[in-house]
Amino acid sequence: MNVNYEQDYYSWITHQVEALRQGHLTEIDADHVAQELETWAASERRRVVTHLAILLAYRLKWEALSEQRSTNWEYTMKEQRVKILHLLAENSLLQTKLQDCLAEAYEIAIIMASAETELGEFDFPQICPYEIEDILNNEVQFFRAFPPLS
Repeated sequence: MNVNYEQDYYSWITHQVEALRQGHLTEIDADHVAQELETWAASERRRVVTHLAILLAYRLKWEALSEQRSTNWEYTMKEQRVKILHLLAENSLLQTKLQDCLAEAYEIAIIMASAETELGEFDFPQICPYEIEDILNNEVQFFRAFPPLS
């Protein structure tokens, strides 16, 4: 059975899975399978970056707007941390990409935090002041403080 990748994606996937399980390697559409796996891996990485960016944006707001802190902010940070940990547990090789993810996420977090505060992007530290180990720690006070924003 020859199923076309571009015409019927769902049938193509189910056919590829069945061919792999039965060991019918000559039926595998290797180029498209490789492309799909690369897309999946990139998607998982993007999910980590997204959760990190949200967590970091809330942490930046937490530091900058200490008088407006709320338990909702705290729980949002906890939720994002748990989601990151789950993704890392499911995809252990992503741990080797965490420093790159952190740099990318922090860049996004500055933009998010700036949009939600009256502070400009350059009012926040331009290099992430947090270590990935601290971010993923389960303690509420897991971040090292950075100098007050001015």
